[in-house]
Amino acid sequence: MNRILLFAFLSISFSALDAQTTVTVGPGYGQQAFYRLADDATTNLVNDDWDIAFSTIGLQDAGVHINESATFQFGSTLPELEVYLLSGTTWDDPTPIDPTQFDNSQRLFNDEKSWNYGGAFNQTRDVTNPFDFGWGTYDFMTNLVTGDLVFAIKMRNESWKKFTIEGINITTYTFRYADLDGSNEVTVSFDKEDYAGSMAYFSFATGEFLDNVPVNWDLMFTRYSSPINAGGVLANYVVTGALTNHGIETTLAKGVDPMNVDMAFYADSLSKEIGTIGYDWKEFNTAWEVYDDYVYLIKDLDENYWKIYFTEFAGSGSGDITFIKEPALLSTSTDDQNALVETFGVSPNPAQGSTQVVFEWEQSSTVLTAELVNLHGQVVRQYPLAVRQGLNAFTLNDLPEISGLYFLKVSDGSKQSTAKLMIR
Repeated sequence: MNRILLFAFLSISFSALDAQTTVTVGPGYGQQAFYRLADDATTNLVNDDWDIAFSTIGLQDAGVHINESATFQFGSTLPELEVYLLSGTTWDDPTPIDPTQFDNSQRLFNDEKSWNYGGAFNQTRDVTNPFDFGWGTYDFMTNLVTGDLVFAIKMRNESWKKFTIEGINITTYTFRYADLDGSNEVTVSFDKEDYAGSMAYFSFATGEFLDNVPVNWDLMFTRYSSPINAGGVLANYVVTGALTNHGIETTLAKGVDPMNVDMAFYADSLSKEIGTIGYDWKEFNTAWEVYDDYVYLIKDLDENYWKIYFTEFAGSGSGDITFIKEPALLSTSTDDQNALVETFGVSPNPAQGSTQVVFEWEQSSTVLTAELVNLHGQVVRQYPLAVRQGLNAFTLNDLPEISGLYFLKVSDGSKQSTAKLMIR
């Protein structure tokens, strides 16, 4: 009877970790979803809520990105934002800009690699010069980034604007935009520190920055342009996928069993490239199918490790994206012959404040030690457990206030058993 109860306990405990998560980008892929792994917090924006995003990560970053998201409707993609460089043009040039001069080969795209350098307005940079940000150059003597390029932006309603980033003075961005003939000019300045840690999202329609985008998101599910090989020719197409926030590290384990893969083998290949997850974990064969042997290892900004694998992509009908998320244990599992107990459960898991540990003890009464260890290997809590023969259940109080993944180790001094514990 005790074993049946313990099995039920374990089933409840680990189902909390392995539950499916669904994030939506809306019908027609009309939204962007900013998602956090630790607590599933999600913020959705409509695709055209913003137009330009400025990186605000530190003093020496100047990434400026175009919003490449575009809604899918009636078998085609609705108009997108487009960016072109106006070569040989100064801001005060009195000649109106002729938009018919542009063709798609001149269009600039974000590069899916970096928020620091990878925006469409950074694409003209000299990659060998760390002080060149494309739209402007950093002067380490004055600590200024000075802009000298003019761009043309085709809006979603097919009107046009000219645009320049005048520069960054310490932490203050200044940029200008106007109609192509120079009328309706607007100058905007803002402080990076008001949006510190991620990006500042600006809308031409409102002339304002968004104030509802979280800083500490991990994954951004969205539509964006990506170069795809079509008949031997690389061409940019709008795709639906996931980009990671600045500093998030990710890698792909391909051709594996998602349930049993040892993610420790992939930890050395983690990359900060923001498009590592991307869009190509799925394909369309009369209906959308996801690859069931793709697993992603993610290290978040709190240095917690996660394993996710996609289970369903609903397409443009609902825009639902479903995946399984669980903490990733990167240390080698204890061999069964050396395990202290055969079965070991923790609930609730994730926990906040307190949790309960349950296991069956077949020997005589004794005192064991439970240790709560963080991802740096530090013991942050220690609990004595006076166990008796049979089923044992202990409540562990005073859990750390810092959320993240921990390991709960129960030991007799020579053998131990370990369980993962997520604290919120």
